[in-house]
Amino acid sequence: MDRQSSVPDLVAAIPITKLRPPLLADHTLHRPQPIQDLHRAVTSCRLTLLAAPAGAGKTTAVTTLHATFPQLPMTWVALDEGDDTPHTFLLLLVAAVQQVAPTYGLQVQQMLEMGNPQEVDTLRLIGLLINEMTAKLDTPFLIVLDDLHRISDKEIHTALDYLLERLPPSVHLIITTRHDPPLRLAQLRVRGQLAEFRLADLRFSSGEVASLFQKMHHLDLTPVELDLIQTCTDGWPAGLHLLSLSMSRLESTERRSDFLRHLSTSQRYLFDYLIEEVLNQLHSRDRDFLLQSAILDELTPRLCRAVTGQVDAAATLDRLYRQNLFLTLTETADPLAEPTYRPHALFAQVLQKQLLQSGMDVAQLHRRAADAASIPSRRIHHLLAAEGWREAAEAIIDLGRLQCEREFVHSDLIEWIERLPASIRAEHYWLDLIRANYLKQQGKVTDAWQMAKAVYITAQAHEDTAAEFEALWTLVSYLTEQREAAWQARFEALIAARPELLSPLRRCYYLMSQAWQTLYGQGWEAAQSYFFDYLQTAEAAGDVQVYYSAAQHIGPQWFFTDQGIEPVRRFDQAALHLLGKEEGLPQAGIYVRQAWIHLLQGNLPAVEPLAQQAGRIFRLMGSFAWMDLVVDWALLNSMIARSEVDRLETFVQAAERRLSQVDTQRQHLPEYWLALWRAYWLQDRWEEAAAVRARLEAVASKRALLDGWQAYAEKRMSQAEEFLLAATRYHRERRWVGTWGHPGLDLALFYLLQERPQQALNAWRETAIEMQQREMPGLPLLTGRKIIPLLELAWRQEVYTAIAQVSLDAFGVGSAPRAIPIPNSDEWLTPREAEVLQLLLSGATNQQIADRLVITRRTAKAHVSNILQKLGASSRAEAIARAHELDLSP
Repeated sequence: MDRQSSVPDLVAAIPITKLRPPLLADHTLHRPQPIQDLHRAVTSCRLTLLAAPAGAGKTTAVTTLHATFPQLPMTWVALDEGDDTPHTFLLLLVAAVQQVAPTYGLQVQQMLEMGNPQEVDTLRLIGLLINEMTAKLDTPFLIVLDDLHRISDKEIHTALDYLLERLPPSVHLIITTRHDPPLRLAQLRVRGQLAEFRLADLRFSSGEVASLFQKMHHLDLTPVELDLIQTCTDGWPAGLHLLSLSMSRLESTERRSDFLRHLSTSQRYLFDYLIEEVLNQLHSRDRDFLLQSAILDELTPRLCRAVTGQVDAAATLDRLYRQNLFLTLTETADPLAEPTYRPHALFAQVLQKQLLQSGMDVAQLHRRAADAASIPSRRIHHLLAAEGWREAAEAIIDLGRLQCEREFVHSDLIEWIERLPASIRAEHYWLDLIRANYLKQQGKVTDAWQMAKAVYITAQAHEDTAAEFEALWTLVSYLTEQREAAWQARFEALIAARPELLSPLRRCYYLMSQAWQTLYGQGWEAAQSYFFDYLQTAEAAGDVQVYYSAAQHIGPQWFFTDQGIEPVRRFDQAALHLLGKEEGLPQAGIYVRQAWIHLLQGNLPAVEPLAQQAGRIFRLMGSFAWMDLVVDWALLNSMIARSEVDRLETFVQAAERRLSQVDTQRQHLPEYWLALWRAYWLQDRWEEAAAVRARLEAVASKRALLDGWQAYAEKRMSQAEEFLLAATRYHRERRWVGTWGHPGLDLALFYLLQERPQQALNAWRETAIEMQQREMPGLPLLTGRKIIPLLELAWRQEVYTAIAQVSLDAFGVGSAPRAIPIPNSDEWLTPREAEVLQLLLSGATNQQIADRLVITRRTAKAHVSNILQKLGASSRAEAIARAHELDLSP
């Protein structure tokens, strides 16, 4: 599938004209010095701020910069009041940069589409965008945020501070605004990273005023008149432009001077007065055209023709634009596209005020605009303005159903629903279904469930199968703790009779949901059937969002199906082929699964780099509670295999502090405690292991394993065996090894410690068969180095030798140690003593030997004493010299 085809629907709905700078009007005066100053600023400072009142020429200055230096890449965001949410703002920012770098921000787009707009982790997403800027924008690049004063959301301002703090050197931000934004401007000033342009920098000088009126507008004015204009307008560009329009109709010097003397010195009153004067001078047909079009955010020939009824709308717009009536023409890359004009903000306000006073049927104008709107959100806006409540409700439902289908409901829909009269809302139960989906996104699951339950009953009464299905989707697929058997049965009956109700994407969501629910209900046979259906359906869906979902839904538990690791590995390879290796959510999910594959296959050095890489991406993108846990568990198992007990203790303590703050993660703390218990068990620290075991009393599924080893420590061997056998039986049902390891290996080790080698080999054989079938020869690593004697026994007795060898190699043991005969003596060094001798020869202390072999210091000391006795040595130094003399090499 082509990468570009995966652009989210929300991004595709952004009017391209918001992402294009306006074209420079023909009447624009060339002002070399201000533009050179601006160019110097934007190429040397992180932020260039143009803060001045309306009509000061801020946008014109930046547009002139773009026209003067076309070789300097510039992307544009024209901000409106409707962009005042972090979610929408980020979408606009990404879409704008894509006008120059088409592959930029694709991962963030997908995350914004899939996520809850009320819970956007803005700083993390900005961090990801900064990383992409660093990687992809290595030449000078300008990002323009036009009219930032329309944005009041504090989170957006915080994000901009974060962006400005970390912008790569090649990227520069330009902000136009009517007032200073609440950013850390003082900090930027101190660092020399801020360039500021105020009204004094943008106003016209006396010489520029003279050039504007005499050269551009061909008005032969006297020095006195030019001084009056300069005094009256104080060089305000908008006032100068309006004055030029008005004065071009005045023939004598006396009339012009009289006109200038009577003007108000207040710029806003001047603007209102002059616009009204200009409008009064227009032909009534043109004036009506402008007033009727004032309900539109953007003016195109097609929309204006529909609203005004004037068939020559294209010619009228072109003529008014060329008459300099405060219309800007938006730049477009497509020469065949319709021209799009945007009115100056103050001009639009005056026109809208005049429209309300004109007596025209404003509601009728909005109805025409709604009929002509090609973007659903704009159609809904006009229908609501026209009080076309039923049509608006139906339009909201049409758009809402699409968003529900993609598991994402935008907050705008909820605002629109709230604007509808209560009587209209009561007539359309689909509106409640949309609200239920939105509540679910916000985590208000009980409210969502209550609303969906009520609609389910209503939909059945109306025989509305689609609405019934949508209600059941909330009741069955998500709120599993409140499910009723009748709902599940009805849901399955609906999708059996009407399979089209489940789109390919939703079918994937459903199958994965059922796989997890079934796994912990009916077990593996039913669960893996759902899972394999999921993999097949996902690969056939052709929707990149499947792989974003998979990043969070496919955990290492699914390596334990009857087919082992291969199905998931094949799925991940297909995802990488489609998505490439850019760092994003799907890749993070693949990395953590690869870490687990390496762990289970005994490639210990590859585990931590992959797990840490996945964790970094997850942290950068936001909170992914489940996958964060899976990353941690891979790291904990790596620490167990490496006997890094101190590090593991510190890691678990930090996790306790972090996870206790999050409800969805707190319940998984037992997995961390189990890893800590295993670490203490490895070092025979039985008292500390017992203290951890006490914290795990409620974890019945793992308690048999812990109880078995606790009984062993207390020399209750019969009970220990019963507990470990019970743990092994439970594992056969659940299969997953988590941070506690494979109980079958614990049972085999127990038998070996009890000097029952044949039973130990039998238990090993049963577990090794499972490891071979599932391609998991590294499972012994999860038990830790205590398992080495069992692996050595299996190697010597040639019982699944290849399986044993993988973990021996990972532990650094290589081939199983051999007993070594001592020349000229009847003594032999045992395999363990041979290992100790090898460490003695390297200069290891007793404590280092204990740490390396995962035994107690007392046991290490005992082995050293035995070696000294067998070599006839009285000290460690003498034993080392004697070993070299006899050429003893373990």
